[in-house]
Amino acid sequence: MLAALLAPAKAPAVDLSAHMSLATGALWLGLGCALGFFLVRPELWRRLWLERVDPRPAGLFRIVFGVVVLWTLLDLIPLLRFLFTDEGLWLPAMARKNYGGELRRLWDPEHGFESWWSVVPALWAKFSLFHLRADPAFVWAVFGLTCASVTAMILGVKTRLSTLLSWFLVNTFYSYSPVFYSGGDTVLRVFLFLGLLTRWGEAYSLDAWWRRKRELLGGSVVVPALRKIPAWPLRLMMLQLAIIYCATGALKSGLTWFDGTALYYALSLDHFYRHPVQIQIATFLHWIGFLPLSTWVTKAWETLFPLALVGVALRRFEREMSAGTWPKVQAWRRLVSYALIAAVVGVLAYVGGLTAWYYYSPGEAPVALTREQAQALVVAGCSRSRRCCWAPTCGCEPAGRGPTRGCCGGCAASGCGWASASSCTW
Repeated sequence: MLAALLAPAKAPAVDLSAHMSLATGALWLGLGCALGFFLVRPELWRRLWLERVDPRPAGLFRIVFGVVVLWTLLDLIPLLRFLFTDEGLWLPAMARKNYGGELRRLWDPEHGFESWWSVVPALWAKFSLFHLRADPAFVWAVFGLTCASVTAMILGVKTRLSTLLSWFLVNTFYSYSPVFYSGGDTVLRVFLFLGLLTRWGEAYSLDAWWRRKRELLGGSVVVPALRKIPAWPLRLMMLQLAIIYCATGALKSGLTWFDGTALYYALSLDHFYRHPVQIQIATFLHWIGFLPLSTWVTKAWETLFPLALVGVALRRFEREMSAGTWPKVQAWRRLVSYALIAAVVGVLAYVGGLTAWYYYSPGEAPVALTREQAQALVVAGCSRSRRCCWAPTCGCEPAGRGPTRGCCGGCAASGCGWASASSCTW
């Protein structure tokens, strides 16, 4: 699977139909095994999603993340009139027509909403207040309210309400037009939504301070403890972050990520150009090997980031085993759970092997592998193979891609040892 993630993608379209149904079935099998694991070990499901945890990490994250959101908003000030007002890039009617979603058919400037319940589908779709009105005074008022709500979220003032208001108003800017934002802004919006589900105002907030103050004034003889919060929104954040990093690393599949030149070319792009000597500095850093090393570390770090979740789980397991608090289960449940985990890993390795089989090309990966060695990942996951040779006796390679790439693709050389496509069963 690792070889599949590190293998560079190819520009030409690849026909995956021969194994698409098999790979889909394998993924469903892996999902079923994962569900089966939690059916066998339901106490781990409860500990993973239904336990309550210390609120301080979530409170600290709220502050740091809120500062990032506020900084992003303030960075838009020079472009606010151009991007969002009717004196800039779009008139509201044009923006509503192109990016308004359901609002463009449910709302009319003269007659308003089609019916009273039309507000619900309009809000559910790509809704922005600026699709209704975008004069400069209104845009600046909404911008000021957005900054104020994000600041209240950072300080922890009416945290649940200020988070909801921040999410709605921030999306008003991003839903108006997609011409200015990037993938990083999408991550910001996703985690702001997950913040709605998190009780991250229970620590490092004015709400928590006022609550504890009221309890002390009400006669409490000790400082009230912080209230623990549900863990499942935090688990969703961890899972979302791991998926983002892994997908980002896997999609860094161009040759420049393997020969170490990606960061050098990125620093040479116009929109990253900040100083006249930047090109000379980037050239020097590339010459001494710093940028190639940084390129490879970046790809490996992002692709393998889900291992951080494995590390967190193992660290907790070791801590609780040493403390004697890890739940005891029957031997058969433990053995079955191990088998199900192995099945999930096997399914992922098999699908990764299929990916390497279709997309791998010799000479383009950081590790020198022949195409036949990459195909071995697939063969290890196949149920049976009547006859497949790993190297042709004639020294030739079959042309094309697909399931017949490991078998004879029509080689006419005398004495070719490749099996015929009809005799190779996958």
